[in-house]
Amino acid sequence: MGILKREEPADPVYQDDGEQQDEAGIDTGPVREAEIRRAIKNLRNGKAPGEDLVIAELLKAYLEFTTDRVKELTGMIWRLEKVPAKWKKGLIVRIPKKGNMKECKN
Repeated sequence: MGILKREEPADPVYQDDGEQQDEAGIDTGPVREAEIRRAIKNLRNGKAPGEDLVIAELLKAYLEFTTDRVKELTGMIWRLEKVPAKWKKGLIVRIPKKGNMKECKN
């Protein structure tokens, strides 16, 4: 008798058979230039910049330069397995709809 008071299987399946294969077929390697270029092209224009004040139009204007820099950065993050601390920082801005901003109900 084994676990859960059941008989052990006659032909057990072991997790490590020597071959490691991604069952879902997902590429888990470093980010490729084509992926970066596609992501930059798909950024929406006219949006407010983040804390770094970089807008999508600027990234798109120099696509080759931007792609190279993002590839370097993601490659470094991939190797070190560590995300920059600044990327974990957020900014919340209060936008009043109407009335006195000092009143909580507004």
